[in-house]
Amino acid sequence: ASFARLLALIEPVVGGGQRIDAAVALSITLRMLCGSRSCDAEDIHGVGETTVLRAFERCLNAIDACIPMHMDVSDEQMLRRIAAGFATRSDGVLTGIVGAVDGVHVRIRKPTVNGASYWCRKGFYSVNAQCVVASDRTILSLSTACVGASHDATAWAASSLGRDMAAGLMPNWASLVGDDAYSA
Repeated sequence: ASFARLLALIEPVVGGGQRIDAAVALSITLRMLCGSRSCDAEDIHGVGETTVLRAFERCLNAIDACIPMHMDVSDEQMLRRIAAGFATRSDGVLTGIVGAVDGVHVRIRKPTVNGASYWCRKGFYSVNAQCVVASDRTILSLSTACVGASHDATAWAASSLGRDMAAGLMPNWASLVGDDAYSA
């Protein structure tokens, strides 16, 4: 059901006239986001590496266009609801927490322009994606503003949520949890 809802949302943006249809492109994208290698998607769907990488890029762009993934830090009611979720899941230990943040390197093919800056410390070309989730693992914010060579702290500072927090737009009672890259 979730797949069908997401497909219905992005299908008009993904468009037709491609080698594979939007459902296959979405399946490839979800597999890749879960950590599959492109060769796995190639085998499962019977397509080549170029098709897999183009489908992945096409779907990510469509998802980005259709689903705004920016957390509104001025929505106090939403923040309190998220904080209640963290408090409940931690038996009251985590209070005032409105998200957990971390970075993940999303593998991409080598860009034709400035490719070296996309090479990450993990040994592949990537985009440094910054993600904030609620206690139920719902994505609250996602930013892919930085290249793979960027440190998480740099990528966080470049994200819209990172900028909002640096500007003091989040209520004083609210906090995010993350590793040392997010100590500021």
